[in-house]
Amino acid sequence: MFLEGLVAPSSEGGWRGGGKMAPGQDWLRVFGLAVGILLSGAAVDPLAISRVAVLFVTLAPAEAVVAPSATAEAATAPSATATVVVDPCQTPPSADAAKATGDSLLPAGVNGQLKRDDELTGRLAERLDGLEGDYGVAAYNLTTGQAVAIRADEFFPSASLYKLLIMQTVYRAVQDGKLSLADPVSVNLNDVEDGEPAGGLFPGDTVTVAEALNKMITISSNNAAYALLSKVGGWPVVAQQAAALGLGNTTFGKCIFTTPADVLRLLDLMAAGRLVSPDASTAMLNTLLQQQVNDRLPKGLPEGTLIAHKTGELPGVRNDAGVVYAPGGPYLIVVLSQHVDEDEATQAISEISRIVYQHYGG
Repeated sequence: MFLEGLVAPSSEGGWRGGGKMAPGQDWLRVFGLAVGILLSGAAVDPLAISRVAVLFVTLAPAEAVVAPSATAEAATAPSATATVVVDPCQTPPSADAAKATGDSLLPAGVNGQLKRDDELTGRLAERLDGLEGDYGVAAYNLTTGQAVAIRADEFFPSASLYKLLIMQTVYRAVQDGKLSLADPVSVNLNDVEDGEPAGGLFPGDTVTVAEALNKMITISSNNAAYALLSKVGGWPVVAQQAAALGLGNTTFGKCIFTTPADVLRLLDLMAAGRLVSPDASTAMLNTLLQQQVNDRLPKGLPEGTLIAHKTGELPGVRNDAGVVYAPGGPYLIVVLSQHVDEDEATQAISEISRIVYQHYGG
């Protein structure tokens, strides 16, 4: 597969809304009931099936996997039967668990073809050599179709990149008429997370959905994220939509893990106007353009270069991913990391950004 040829040799957020039950408890009865109904051939209300699927996801133990997965064409229509994988937080999923994305790394390249960029891959691999920890890089030139993937199918902690998925889910709810950007959203004690940034939201605060989205993205407000999460129905809804978008290697457990390839696909759908709708995609990109945490990818770009991006960080983790609007044409770039020296990683990501810009952006 294409991606296997690209991947170089390899050496935040908590699950809420659904406690996990021990194997053999009620989730098995729910699953058995659903299977019995489907095998009987009886007419079944699709809404009922959807509710059973959500209930099964909510009750399933950590080892459970719900199948089948959705196709790429479902990018704007989440499926109730989409794959949802729940993994524990202590360690990332096994590398063997990653589903090879192959040519589906992106929806399409130039003439439907992705072009492996060996020169840029070599330059980036040289910069990554000797760094502490693990790094995954994916980049895609939207004009030429050239692409780079270094450990792009390996799992990394998403940290605050999960907020991209919450943003998408909010706009899906707006598109479906279930929510308005003008609706009020309040922060309660159940929404409170440690490490709320200055200018964030706190218990008792009430803002509009639009204002909460802005704070969640631009200053990475955790409390805004969890208040919005409650508004859209919790993690099972976000997980189902992620799977329906084709993000088959993004897992939801006590921590959320993803791959550079999955994040790249999400950004590509957004840049192409295919994430929810063209108007919603534009609105999401405009919010990302207002990002205030700019010590990684933007630092490697010439002053004034527009970049719509989102950062993420945890102890030993520094991430950044975005769309760069360069003079030579727009391109996507994702850098994920784990087990890193945080200062070294921050500098390394800015230098990776500089190298990609020099290659694609001039």
